[in-house]
Amino acid sequence: MDKEELNSLIKTTQPNICQIVAYRNGEKLYSECWNDYKPDDAVHIMSATKSIMALLIGIAIDKRQINSIEDKVLDYFPDYKVINRISNLEVNYIIIFEKHCKFIFLML
Repeated sequence: MDKEELNSLIKTTQPNICQIVAYRNGEKLYSECWNDYKPDDAVHIMSATKSIMALLIGIAIDKRQINSIEDKVLDYFPDYKVINRISNLEVNYIIIFEKHCKFIFLML
């Protein structure tokens, strides 16, 4: 599928897609907006964040940058001072996106 076919498909059949951006080695290869969206628009992406975080955590485990999904998140951020109720959150909570994870993302 070339860019024109992709653009046509999204315009005609995918009203919920607002933007796709692809990078490789820090270089933007492709960027397009649809359905009256602009590149700087904020969009609620629902569970997509869980998928991206699971992918990144998997890569970090594969590279041995994270030992286990049972590790405490804050073990990797020793300089952060946090409130008590998130001090025991495990990496796997980011994947399943438990309600308390919003504090982690606000903290980072």
